[in-house]
Amino acid sequence: MKKAVHKLTLISFGDDAYRILTDQGAHVGNLKFINGVWKFKAIGYDPNGDVIPGGGPLTDRHNTVFVTFDATLIGAALAQSCAADDAWSFSPLAVPGKLA
Repeated sequence: MKKAVHKLTLISFGDDAYRILTDQGAHVGNLKFINGVWKFKAIGYDPNGDVIPGGGPLTDRHNTVFVTFDATLIGAALAQSCAADDAWSFSPLAVPGKLA
């Protein structure tokens, strides 16, 4: 069975924070600058649309720490965190700018 490939995109929503979205627009996590390091915070949603902190398809990468903001390194680390039937790739800063 061929794996579905999902691209991940960073979207800035503050000086030290990014939302991480799939190519379908699903919010799967945040990247935040906390205490001098970048930290990935996974986000999932239940069937009612309520937030599940640390959940979602990238749950096993929740709280991953990055010493520097290196989109290639971040993308590689998050892409390794895919479900068995999916493949993930990372499109660093593919949607620049801030959210409204």
